Amino acid sequence: YVFLARPRRFGKSLLCNTFKAYFQGQKELFEACPEQGRRGLKVMELEKEWKTYPVLHFDMSSMRNCTTLQDMRDVLEAMIERYEKQYGTFKRISDLGSRFDQLIRHIYDTQGLKVVVIIDEYDTPMMRYFEADGAELSIGQWQKLSIARAFYSDSDIIILDEPTASLDAIAEQDIYNQFDRLRKDKTTIFVSHRLSSATVASKIVVLQNGQIIEEG
Repeated sequence: YVFLARPRRFGKSLLCNTFKAYFQGQKELFEACPEQGRRGLKVMELEKEWKTYPVLHFDMSSMRNCTTLQDMRDVLEAMIERYEKQYGTFKRISDLGSRFDQLIRHIYDTQGLKVVVIIDEYDTPMMRYFEADGAELSIGQWQKLSIARAFYSDSDIIILDEPTASLDAIAEQDIYNQFDRLRKDKTTIFVSHRLSSATVASKIVVLQNGQIIEEG
């Protein structure tokens, strides 16, 4: 499986929907359309077969307003039931995990194709239930957490794409003040539209229209 972890508003849900369209063989969505000002995607050159796979797409943001574990269970059960009706499996099992496993096996056995499972916003229903008085983090807090994860990893190379975009000016400056210490012994590539962030870099590369126009 593949797990995508990025701060919020970074296009993960859009990417999930793109994967869904790709695995459903919706080739027309990836083709160039000059009339609409749309350029074709690279996948058009790479993909030759465009097979259609069964896709189970679970958008957990629908659990955002759940207040109890039973509410969450009811929403998840409704999602599974929708796919059971679509793919014709009706043997009900009380345990949702076993029921989900049965659904995947049924689809594979009847269609002979691997099943693609896409789970979006998986953390939405979890945030309030680790603690009785748990609270969901703000966008800025999630971004701070992602920065901490990056720097405390064992990676020798770290790529940060707009890492402070959702932080206020004070929090952003606090991170910049610690930047030299945090990136010690690591190669760090920092992508930003903010010129102020360039002050912490040892080398600056300016890109325009896919070309390097300045560096120093």
